[in-house]
Amino acid sequence: MTSSAAIEADKHYDLIILGTGSGNSIPGPEFDGKSIAIIEKGAFGGTCLNVGCIPTKMYVYAADVALETRQAARLGIDAQVNSVDWPGIVSRVFDKRIDPIAQGGEDYRRGGQTPNIDVYDQHARFVGERTLRTGQGTEARTISADQIVLAAGSRPFIPQEIIDSGVAFHTNEDIMRLARQPKSIVIIGGGYIAMEFAHVFEALGTKVTILAR
Repeated sequence: MTSSAAIEADKHYDLIILGTGSGNSIPGPEFDGKSIAIIEKGAFGGTCLNVGCIPTKMYVYAADVALETRQAARLGIDAQVNSVDWPGIVSRVFDKRIDPIAQGGEDYRRGGQTPNIDVYDQHARFVGERTLRTGQGTEARTISADQIVLAAGSRPFIPQEIIDSGVAFHTNEDIMRLARQPKSIVIIGGGYIAMEFAHVFEALGTKVTILAR
């Protein structure tokens, strides 16, 4: 890392925020007088909105309805699930709900209602003290700030053995956007996220195998 004294920033801010999950909730009206940069190379809203608790609960609701219908006989009700429209579920969750919210969040930060905020949509890395480089080539910019908030969240960890196996795999970042519902899946792990996805797929008709240590 180079000393920040040797790096001339293209623009200096009062505050830089990396990540638009919880980080995007920081700039309230009390920050209107401060210059702010928000860095987000993915969709606005972070894990919870895009690939976490909000869309998963929408899938869980559909799974709950399917499971309750199949088990309705115990209540004296004759009901059955004839088919599952997986593409329709995906569209309902993402096309009609999640994606417009994420895009709306970005549009708001880029628009005239928060003129003190600049949005950078490329990967960023530290190149000096409180100094970052974002973008590539002619679009690269060096920015600095008095304060920097790291709210970038985390990424799924893929064991090297899985990567080297050649077997197709998915994580929470893409499993909910599959074009087709799988006939069968193997879930590695037995934590609450694993069990949530196991319930969703099993209740909707996928054969689920769980591998837990």
